[in-house]
Amino acid sequence: LELLTGEKVGREKGKMRVHKLQNVQNALDLLQRKKIKLVNIRNDEIVDGNPKLILGLVWTLILHFQISSYLAEESPSTPTHQVSAKELKQQLLDWAKKATEGYEEVEVKNLHTSWRDGLAFCAILDRHRPDIISYDDCNPDTPMENLEKAFKTAETELGIVRIVDPEDICVEKPDEKAVMTYVSFLYHAFPDMPPPHHKKAPVVSLDDYRELYEATKEWIDSKTAEVKSRTFPNNIKDMEARIATFKKYKSGELPIKQREMA
Repeated sequence: LELLTGEKVGREKGKMRVHKLQNVQNALDLLQRKKIKLVNIRNDEIVDGNPKLILGLVWTLILHFQISSYLAEESPSTPTHQVSAKELKQQLLDWAKKATEGYEEVEVKNLHTSWRDGLAFCAILDRHRPDIISYDDCNPDTPMENLEKAFKTAETELGIVRIVDPEDICVEKPDEKAVMTYVSFLYHAFPDMPPPHHKKAPVVSLDDYRELYEATKEWIDSKTAEVKSRTFPNNIKDMEARIATFKKYKSGELPIKQREMA
């Protein structure tokens, strides 16, 4: 707390229970002076090692000194203690939705199950730093690989602390607090939102699809008939001309058709 607040916390140097109780109480008193809301957290339960309350206290510290401070940079006029956990979660969720907009297979609806396959993490990194990761290399069928790629890239290229592993996120319902904390790291790393460069494919109507199918089938049938009826020349000059025609088809007509069918 002294490092986080810059204030001194009175400390009892003894190791007896009474000293431990007083030390915890001093810490709780400092948090209350900072107007950080503490709910049903008593010094004796912390000293006795109540895991639920200890984790709740740690989350309160993370929420106020980590996540709130990052998001407060966007609204510096609002004191961090006046922002509720619900508001912080909504801010992160709105940012994540905007950062992943336009990416196939990504739909951020919450801060737990929407992140299980790793695609949202990869999309955020690709949106801001396409030079260090490519979303096109991510596969929705390989969530563990996606998560590992995202966490490893963020750690090695951006210095983002790896507080979670793929095994923590690739579960039925990931811990929302863990996802919130990690997403806040990404939020802090990318304060400016670049324009989208990865757009979703346009929706094709049934009539458009039928027309495309018929045109493609007609083209394939014509090329099949052309191949079946071809004859090979018996001299080098004509063979070179045939090769040149094939190269022109391969570099010109074929790529155009492939893009039309994509």
